[in-house]
Amino acid sequence: MPGEVGERLKNAGHAVYKKMHFIRTQFRVEFFKDQKLKKEDIKLLFQKSLKQYGYVIFYTHEYELVKSDVRKLLDQSLESLEELGMKHIRSI
Repeated sequence: MPGEVGERLKNAGHAVYKKMHFIRTQFRVEFFKDQKLKKEDIKLLFQKSLKQYGYVIFYTHEYELVKSDVRKLLDQSLESLEELGMKHIRSI
């Protein structure tokens, strides 16, 4: 990917290259644990992302979900989005 496309991805949060639309991942749930973030901190990060980009994208790897603390942070992330009026798909 050319440098200007990468810069757009970094700065705008998305970019198109060779007819493909790339969207930048913003947050990784297990990093919230490493940063010792609480639900309030996560919610503030999401608010900033919504203001800057208009969306929030976070993820974790499946193997991380065996850890109860990562699952708790994932729940807190989803709750934070709900509190901000965002909709998501929650599987049970």
